[in-house]
Amino acid sequence: MMRRYDSYLERLENSIPHLSAAEAQQSAYHGAVLIDVREPDEFAAAHIPGAINLPRFRLESRIEEVVPDPQARIIVYCGSRGRSTIAAATLREMGWDAAVLRGGLQAWEAAGLPVKVEPSL
Repeated sequence: MMRRYDSYLERLENSIPHLSAAEAQQSAYHGAVLIDVREPDEFAAAHIPGAINLPRFRLESRIEEVVPDPQARIIVYCGSRGRSTIAAATLREMGWDAAVLRGGLQAWEAAGLPVKVEPSL
């Protein structure tokens, strides 16, 4: 039996563009904005170089400051799936051109793409 959360994510995933790590990297190279919706401590530990940390709980209230042009392509990612899917759906509802990095940071790393890792204190 599928949990309601999983069913909800599946419905959202079917309505949102998803990009592979290579496609996301290419899109970012051409000006797309990478938004990491994980918590600040997760972002500090490791993130995609050039990504902006905008935690899921602040997304709606701060997106206009971070990406003022709703026509700009936004690629949202988290660790793997959930937060980024919900975030991209919300951004699309609000009028932004948002897509999801399929598999999140895990997929990016698995593809051998660069990750910025902060040294532990």
